[in-house]
Amino acid sequence: MASFWAAFCGPPKPTAVPGATASGRPLQEWAAVEAGLQSTDANQRADAILAAMEFQYRQAGPRLLQLAQEDEAANVRQTAAIALGQFQVKGAGPILTHLLQNDKAVQAEYIMEAAARLEDKRVAPAIVPYLKSDLNNTRLIAMQTLVSLNATSQGPAILKLAQGLSDPDQSRAAVMALGKLKVQRAAPWLRQLAQTTAPGPNRAAVYLALGRIADKASAPLLIEGLALEEPRLRENAGKALILIQDHASLSAIFPLLESDNPEIAYNAAAVLSEISDPKTRQQVLRLLNQGPPQSIGPAALVAGRLKISASRLPIEKRLADKKSPDREQLAQALGWLQEKASLPLLIQVLQEAEGTGRLGAAWS
Repeated sequence: MASFWAAFCGPPKPTAVPGATASGRPLQEWAAVEAGLQSTDANQRADAILAAMEFQYRQAGPRLLQLAQEDEAANVRQTAAIALGQFQVKGAGPILTHLLQNDKAVQAEYIMEAAARLEDKRVAPAIVPYLKSDLNNTRLIAMQTLVSLNATSQGPAILKLAQGLSDPDQSRAAVMALGKLKVQRAAPWLRQLAQTTAPGPNRAAVYLALGRIADKASAPLLIEGLALEEPRLRENAGKALILIQDHASLSAIFPLLESDNPEIAYNAAAVLSEISDPKTRQQVLRLLNQGPPQSIGPAALVAGRLKISASRLPIEKRLADKKSPDREQLAQALGWLQEKASLPLLIQVLQEAEGTGRLGAAWS
């Protein structure tokens, strides 16, 4: 009996060696870390900072403040900055600002990471200029840090900086920041940029920024984007329209369901499926009953996603005809409707010897 209890009711088996951390490194006492922080060797000081972070020795804060400001080694200053951010040490914000503005020896990416960890918006003004860095990675980190800090107060400064950049590649990070921070005053400039920027990733970023700002005035531009040949532009235009939720624009999107390009038609369907509107029901039923063949699948997708119950019979009629196009999507639409009355037809389609309808029936 004793062996039974020992086997099944004893303490859990240890997963780490006693005296070691989850990383497997042996625990360093604070005294050893403190001595390392005072070492005359720069590498030892940097290692001690890393140990302080790993073992959560927050009492290192005063020494970290000193190292970040005064240490002669750039790698020590920037590592100390990271630790200040991780521990959210009071008084670290001005030091990070100084490092970003004046210390060219440290890597700005490290200091911006420290600022993100510190969560101090007062550092944000010193980050904005890095949106125009010559290095794409630095620009992206600056954008991500500003968004992480929710630095909405920097919107005017970001917009001014972006307007002064002539290289679309260089301005993309600033455009992304304007969108993610929802800088409303940027909308007119972004609309102009959407019209003048060549098709490609930069215009795609502008589309998405307009969506995040929820700029209804940009809906006509974005609807034009839905019909473009480049997939990324269509995708971002669709995402933007979904974010904007402009019901007045739906009538201009419906004709795209009849496009001969199925990618354009189904992308438009995805947009319509995410903007619920009473007028959609009538338009969808019209296409299902009288629309051209290429519009049936996209219209069925909209009907299914929006749970338009009156569409069940027209969709079933189309699916039952083996000559109908897009039978996979028709069957999927019935799955979205979730009406048990469609089960016999779906089982029948599932048992067919060939055709893509089986795939949609299996999904449903």
